[in-house]
Amino acid sequence: MAELFVPLQITPGINGVYLKPICGKDELAVEDTSTRTALALLNGLIAGDKDHKLNAAKISTPDRDRILAYLYISIYGPKVESTIICDKCKEPFDLDFFLTDLLGHYQQYPELQQEDSTYRIESGGVFRFPNGEDELLLTDVPQSVAENFLISRCLIKGDPEKDSAEVQTRMAAIAPILNIEMQATCPECGHEHLVQFDIQSFLLTKLKQQRPQLIQEIHSIAMNYHWSQKSILALPRNLRKQYAALIESAMT
Repeated sequence: MAELFVPLQITPGINGVYLKPICGKDELAVEDTSTRTALALLNGLIAGDKDHKLNAAKISTPDRDRILAYLYISIYGPKVESTIICDKCKEPFDLDFFLTDLLGHYQQYPELQQEDSTYRIESGGVFRFPNGEDELLLTDVPQSVAENFLISRCLIKGDPEKDSAEVQTRMAAIAPILNIEMQATCPECGHEHLVQFDIQSFLLTKLKQQRPQLIQEIHSIAMNYHWSQKSILALPRNLRKQYAALIESAMT
């Protein structure tokens, strides 16, 4: 099956990555929504020789979000569907949107990048974008100082305390991450909601929630074709689902 090419615009020295089709082994490894899990998933999917391929932790955070968005679209299609419980009337309502529209709205501006893959602010300071390596270091950093810690790592020239706000504003303008607040209105009572959407959490949660279905598909294929679990887990997701559907169809 064809590999998926995802262009990268912010990560230094890298124009893009090819992702192998996701398979059961990748899906089964998703235990939570952490950055560590997201990086492990991408490291399993990024194509290339193991001694030379790109480490997902080196990818800038905005680029990684876009890879996860492309991956979501390749698995589930462009439409994001979720159900929200209204804070006021407690009735459920649907919030749907197209991820392709969101990607188109939040365009990146790589032309603002300097030759050394850094960016300059008006005060004269120079910064780079954070990546997975920076985020992994936040695990042992108290929440109260995590933001300043990250800015300090990314600010190559300047004062972290004085330049923090401008750096964050510039980062959001140049290459926003797909972790945003969206407005939604309850159709029953008209109450306005601010809904947080984070592509990393949304994708990994969906994969984790579908684990029972994955286990059922493994069981069905193993029972009917007598293939090993290892062989079934190595099947591309789409192909595995086709086999499982054929088995179910034959049994009805």
